[in-house]
Amino acid sequence: KEDTGSESDEKDAEEEQDSESVEDTNSDEEEADDESVEAGSVEEYAESDDVLDSEENSDSEDEIDSDIEVELDADDEMMVTGDGLDLSEIMGDGYSLGAESENYVLAKFDNTGKNVWRADLKNTAADSEEDSEEDSYFYIYSIVNSSEGPIISDTNGLHVYSPEDGSLVKDISADIDLSSSSLYPLSSGKIVCSSYDEEGNTVYYEIDVAAGKATSIDFAFDNFEYTLMPGYGYDFFACSSEAICGINIGDTDVTELCNYVDSDIDTYGAYFVCGLSDTQILAVIPDADGNISLQMLTKVNPSDVVDKEVITLGCNYIDYDVRAQVIAFNKESDKYKVKIVDYSDYDTEDNDYTGGSTKLNTDIVSGNTPDILVLDSTMPVDSYNAKGLFEDLTEYFNSDEELSKMDFLDGITDICTSDEGKLYQIIPSFTVETIVGKTADVGDDTSWTLDELESLVEKTGVQYKNIFGPYSRDEIFATALELSGTSFIDWGTQECKYNSEDFIKLLEFTNKFPEELTEEDYINDTSSYWRDGTSLLQVLYFSAFDDYNTLKKGAYGEDITLVGFPISEGTGSIVTPSMQIAMSSSSKCKDGAWEFMRIFLTSKFQNAVEGYFPVSVDSLNTLGEAAKKKPTYTDENGKEVEYDETYTIGDTDIVVDPMTDEEVTAVIDYLNTINSIGTYSDDVNNIVYEEAAAYFEGQKSAEEVADIIQSRVQIYVNENS
Repeated sequence: KEDTGSESDEKDAEEEQDSESVEDTNSDEEEADDESVEAGSVEEYAESDDVLDSEENSDSEDEIDSDIEVELDADDEMMVTGDGLDLSEIMGDGYSLGAESENYVLAKFDNTGKNVWRADLKNTAADSEEDSEEDSYFYIYSIVNSSEGPIISDTNGLHVYSPEDGSLVKDISADIDLSSSSLYPLSSGKIVCSSYDEEGNTVYYEIDVAAGKATSIDFAFDNFEYTLMPGYGYDFFACSSEAICGINIGDTDVTELCNYVDSDIDTYGAYFVCGLSDTQILAVIPDADGNISLQMLTKVNPSDVVDKEVITLGCNYIDYDVRAQVIAFNKESDKYKVKIVDYSDYDTEDNDYTGGSTKLNTDIVSGNTPDILVLDSTMPVDSYNAKGLFEDLTEYFNSDEELSKMDFLDGITDICTSDEGKLYQIIPSFTVETIVGKTADVGDDTSWTLDELESLVEKTGVQYKNIFGPYSRDEIFATALELSGTSFIDWGTQECKYNSEDFIKLLEFTNKFPEELTEEDYINDTSSYWRDGTSLLQVLYFSAFDDYNTLKKGAYGEDITLVGFPISEGTGSIVTPSMQIAMSSSSKCKDGAWEFMRIFLTSKFQNAVEGYFPVSVDSLNTLGEAAKKKPTYTDENGKEVEYDETYTIGDTDIVVDPMTDEEVTAVIDYLNTINSIGTYSDDVNNIVYEEAAAYFEGQKSAEEVADIIQSRVQIYVNENS
C-alpha cells in the first residue's frame, strides 16, 4: 500500500470528482428484499439499495511498469521485484538501483525510499546452473510478504527469501508443479496460490511457510469471467467487466459488491482493487478511452441516496454506446435512473446460448416488458409492431424542440415507421450491405434482376465462381438470403414467398457456383480482378464514404454503381442498424424513457458516431466534407501533414484522390433511398439451408424444395408471431 498524495491533493481530488454511486448487494436488508422478487424479472433489476461513491485521485494517473511487483512488510518497508529495477519509474527521479540488466532482482526499501539491500533473483531462484544463463527464460509472476519473508512465484516455482538480505531461504513444495502460479494474501493471514492441474483446471493451495509446503484446498472457482484479487471482508475480490464481487473459499457463487453501471462508473473492469475498510475500496480503473485513474469507492447509506424514478432498459447483450449513455444519463439526471436488464444472463451452454433471446421475446409478448428495449436483427420487430407492443414515438418526436428541427435520412425513417404512419423505433446509426459493379456493366439504376445479371455473365464470359470475386455456392447463397431483405419473409404481415418464381430462380442461379473453391482460388492475388474483368461485382459492407471512394478509384478505377443484389422487388441492399431502440407501450415512465432515448438522435451523439453512418443529415454532410479532403497526421513537431490514401493492386500503389462534391452527393442520395432492414433468424435459415441441400445434391427439384421451405417457414412464422 502506497501513500497516493498529501491531504491537499486528496481534497483537490474530492472537489474535482462528483459523488458517484455503486450498488452493494451484500447488505442483509437487500438480501431480504431480493427474496420477495422473482429472479431475473424486470422488478428485480429495478431494486436499488446500498451504494458506493467513486472518488478519483487525479494525482495517480501515471502508468506503472507491469513487470514491477511491490509488497510491504510489517515495518512498512517495501519489497520490489522487477526486470532491471529502474526505480525511477515508480519512485521518481533520484531513486535508481543502477544500470538496467536482463536479470530480475529483489530489493528492499525503507519508508523514506532508501535502498536497504538488493539481490539477484534469477541466480538465487534457478533450479540449476543452466537455468541461470542469460538466454534462459525467467519471469516473476507475483510476490507476497509472509512471517518469514517475501514469497515469490516465478518460472521455477515458489520460493521464500530472507527479509534481511534477500537470500533464498527455502522452496515451497507441493504435489503438483506450482511454477507460474498466482499468490493471494488473505485477510485471515493465510496465503493461497492458484495454479493448473494436468486437465487445465484451476486449483488452489494453501501455503504453510514454516513447513515449506503447499496443500490443496477445496475451492473449485474456475470462472474466467472473473479475476481474483486479495479481498477485504471476503477471501477474494472477484472482478469482472461489470462488477467487483466478493467470494470466500468454499463458495461457488460471487456476491456483487460494486456494479459499475449502477455506480455511474464508465469502465469495463478494474485493473487492481484493494479493500481499505468495510466501506471503502481503492481501485485502479481505466475509463472508456483507456485513461487510468486511482479511485476511492465509498459505500453510501441508502437513506443518503437521491430517490429517482427507475426506468428499466432491456437488451440481449448490452451495446457499448447504450451502456456509456446509461452511465452519463444517470449521472446527470436528478429525476430518473436507468437500470439495465441484460437478458444474456440467461444464456447457457445447455440452451445453446439462446436463453436470453427466448426470455426477452417471452417477456415482450406477455407484457412483462422493460420500459425501453434495445432490439437486434434476430427479433421479429415487425411482428411486435403489428401487435401494438411498442409506443408510437411520433408525438414525442414532434414535440421535441431540438429533434423536430433536425433532418434525418428518409430511408431510415421509413424503416422505423409502420404502414399506418406510426414511428415505433429509432435507429441512431447504421451500415449498408450491397453489391457494387462498374457503371459500364450494370448501368446507373440501384436495382436489377437475376435475368439481367445472367445476361451480363453470358456477355462477358466471366466464370460463375468469379462473378463476385471467388465465391462458393454456400457463400453466395448466404449472401443472397441476407440481401433479399423482406423479399421472401415479412414478419409484419406474416407472409412467406419461398415458393415464388424469384426464390426458385435464386436456387437455380446459386447452383451454378462450385460447391467448394480450390486452394488456388484462396491463395491467388485477386486485387486486379475488377480492373481486368476477371470479376464483375463486389459485396460491399459500407459504413464510411471512404469505402465507396476506395472501391471506385482503387479496385475498379472507373465509375461504379451501388446496384444491389438482383431481386424483382426492392433494391437488393440492406441496412444493418447499430441498434434499434423502442419504448414499451405499457411503460409507466414514458416521459423518462423518451428523455433517455432521444439522446441517440441529438446532434451531440450523432456528431460523435464512429464506424457507422449517422442518421442525421447534418452529421452525414459533415463526414462528407471531411471525405473531400486529404487525410492528415501530426508529425513530431506538432505540425499537421497531409498524405495520400493508396490502394494496392499487385505491386502497384494507386493514389486514391479525395472525393468530389458530386461523389459525396451521390453517396448521400443513395443512403437516403435504402429502406430495407437486415433480419436474421437461425431457425428460419436452418430450415432453408437444410431443405435447399436436397436440391443442390440433385435429390429434388428446385420447385419441390421451394414448396417444402415455404410450408415449414410459414408454420414457424405463424407460431412465432
